[in-house]
Amino acid sequence: MRNNTHWAYKPGCVLRSEFTGIAADSLEDVYLPIDTYVPEMSNFFLNIPLSVKDNAVLTYETEHNADFYVCGPRGNAFGEKITIKFKIVKQIDQDEVCRVAVKIFKDLSVTKED
Repeated sequence: MRNNTHWAYKPGCVLRSEFTGIAADSLEDVYLPIDTYVPEMSNFFLNIPLSVKDNAVLTYETEHNADFYVCGPRGNAFGEKITIKFKIVKQIDQDEVCRVAVKIFKDLSVTKED
């Protein structure tokens, strides 16, 4: 992200979600304090945690938008909207991943022996 202002972020700034549509029904709200110093006219990194609700509907190939805003200490949003595109797919079962990995490994071993 970029702080494209001539002022550093004040203490107490947060990244807040503002979901609509499928995102509001499918994702947990995000409220992420920005606890690092962000100087003026600088780039910085944020890892935005997205948690899918248990009752979310699978959308597979359809992309949806999740919107976020940086808010000041008083809660007022400033700067540009941050949009992340997402899809909701089936949760990966760790046992299934292991079975598929073993099968691939065995298939590769058989191929090398031939």
